[in-house]
Amino acid sequence: MDEISNKTLATLLVVAIVISLAGTFFAMRGVSQITNIVSGSAVTTGTAKVNVTETASITLTQATVSFGTGYRNASAVVVTSECNLTTQQTNNPPGCWINVTEFAPIPFNLMNDGSVYVNVTINSSNATSFLYGTPTAGIQRYQWTASDADQGQFLGGDDGCVGIMSGTDWTEFNELEQLVCTNMSPYDAGDELKVDVNISIPAGIANNYTATVTFYGIKSMQ
Repeated sequence: MDEISNKTLATLLVVAIVISLAGTFFAMRGVSQITNIVSGSAVTTGTAKVNVTETASITLTQATVSFGTGYRNASAVVVTSECNLTTQQTNNPPGCWINVTEFAPIPFNLMNDGSVYVNVTINSSNATSFLYGTPTAGIQRYQWTASDADQGQFLGGDDGCVGIMSGTDWTEFNELEQLVCTNMSPYDAGDELKVDVNISIPAGIANNYTATVTFYGIKSMQ
């Protein structure tokens, strides 16, 4: 018989239903998987960084102390006395020095241009190494003194030394490091101090004298 029996149709219908149900099952499973991915959570992290450095640095904004060229005035100073040339002053006794070139007694001006407090020391030749020669009378002197707006012999400028200032009276250079200031401030409102120089010229020495003055700064525990 060419016609399909009712039993055969029923069998095909069951198969069709099974296939249809299976297709629906797989389609729903696929939707479930996609839904899980879309509705899930994710976590990620970033990094914050900072590199903090510090600098111990000092600078001479006035790096030369020059008394120019001149000579002792024999009519104003006795042969047995020294003629004292001092920064921020003229000479002592008055008139003891005759200028050939300009007398420019400007002191050293030291600035803490770093970012930390520093302890400052100073060093230079002693008097006889600097003002060498054999005096016929009197002695050579080569001295320094420190000051700022709050401490020292010549008050003025910034209050740069917030710790202990040494050498607030005339101190002889001795070829060794000597303390100038503990805790010199790095803050712009008060980061400078001055160092004055005195040289005493006796009778009987003459030359072109130059000495190097070295300042050292090391981070303090401030």
